[in-house]
Amino acid sequence: MAWRFPAFVFLTLLAAGCDKPTSQSEAPLPSICVMTFNVNWGMPRAAASVEAIESSGADIVCLQEVQPQWEALIRARLGERYPRMLFHHAPHPAGGLAVLSRGPLTWRAVVTPPSGWFPALLVQAETAIGSVDVLNVHLRPSVADDGRTTLGAIIQSPHIHRREIRQIMDAAGPDRPLIVCGDLNENDNGAAVMWLTDRGLANALPRFDTTSPTWHCTRGRVCLTGRYDHIFFSSDLDCLAAGVLPCRSSDHSPVTATFQAAMATRRTSD
Repeated sequence: MAWRFPAFVFLTLLAAGCDKPTSQSEAPLPSICVMTFNVNWGMPRAAASVEAIESSGADIVCLQEVQPQWEALIRARLGERYPRMLFHHAPHPAGGLAVLSRGPLTWRAVVTPPSGWFPALLVQAETAIGSVDVLNVHLRPSVADDGRTTLGAIIQSPHIHRREIRQIMDAAGPDRPLIVCGDLNENDNGAAVMWLTDRGLANALPRFDTTSPTWHCTRGRVCLTGRYDHIFFSSDLDCLAAGVLPCRSSDHSPVTATFQAAMATRRTSD
């Protein structure tokens, strides 16, 4: 069943998506908000997706399934809000990636894992909390090579995802603040999720919300859901908030997380 929100509730939740905590006793420390959003290469309700990005307050936006028509629309509608944009288009439109930022971006690498279908995009972002590496990923869906959903593909998917994320993470440099986000096509207990957490990265969304789905698919009278969209962060960062925005323009919903430099990092830099 589709979720329905009154317009004023929808806009209120979007506005609160990247609220940054404040203190009455002292000035707030710098923070940044990061969004990940699989916008769907077919561009369903594209204007609503752009509005969700625009209203989110995010400082850095990682997008998946961005094809050239998406790039044209995003540049036209969001170029003033996000003056720095990097796009990478893939042979299949579902493999396209983009990173939008309020601050400077440096293109570091495009990683194409041999085990997967889609590339990953690694950038360096200059932010209010310092320089942060951002890795935008889109792991292979749990389908066979011909695109059909089969039992064999579902069984093999965890092994494929584990190899994919390991191959992608080889590109990330050590000893730098790192955010890994995107559509992992698996839930909170998936193989790639576990691989990342075993290596010291924390998953932002489950710290604040353990139930909200980020993906939905209606087949006849059945609505399938999952928590496929994730934001991970290294120990150099503290996560202050995370949530799923109530935008249903795509088959995925946007996920946001707000970060500060970790206490130990701040003490070292003082």
